Amino acid sequence: MKRKITKPEEAYSFSFAVVKRFTNLVHNVNLPLLCSNLNLVNNVFYFNKA
Repeated sequence: MKRKITKPEEAYSFSFAVVKRFTNLVHNVNLPLLCSNLNLVNNVFYFNKA
């Protein structure tokens, strides 16, 4: 996946697209995990209080 980049604007937009795709991937993977972890922590705190 090598690309010859001539203009700085092209390099910027290309790297921006890569970073955006990567962050989307990370968010798609991490958000459900994060939500379930928060629910777990809330349940533990709730049971400890009760």
